Amino acid sequence: IGCHSMDHEHINHLDAEVLRDDIRQSKEAVRTVLGSAPAGYCFPFGAFSEEAVGVLRREGFRYACMTRPGFNDHFTDPYKLQRTTIFGDASIAEFVCAAAGLEEWLRGSFRLVRNLLRIRDSSNGNRWEE
Repeated sequence: IGCHSMDHEHINHLDAEVLRDDIRQSKEAVRTVLGSAPAGYCFPFGAFSEEAVGVLRREGFRYACMTRPGFNDHFTDPYKLQRTTIFGDASIAEFVCAAAGLEEWLRGSFRLVRNLLRIRDSSNGNRWEE
C-alpha cells in the first residue's frame, strides 16, 4: 500500500514547500491507518519531477509509479516505474503476456518493422536490394 497525495494536485504546479507538505501529509495519513510508513508513492496524473523524486527519497520512500505504460527492468529508476494495465476480464494468456512484457516487446517489434519498411520504400522504390 502506498501514497497518492493528499489533495491530488498536479505536482508540476506546486511550489517546493507545498509539494513537500503534501507528500508528508499523505505519508502520515497512511502511517496512521496502517501503523507503518508506506514504501511507495503514485504520482497524481502520472506527472513527476526530479524535485518530487528528491522529496520522496528524503522522506524514505523506496519507489514511485507513473501512469506511463511500459515494462520495467533492472535499469529502471525505482522512482519512475512504468505500469502494465491488466483488466479484470483478461484471460490467463493475456495476463501472462502483459506481465511478461510480451505486449510491449511486440509493439516495439512492429514499430521497428514499420520503420524498416518506410526506409526501404523511400530509398528503393518498394524493392529490397541484395
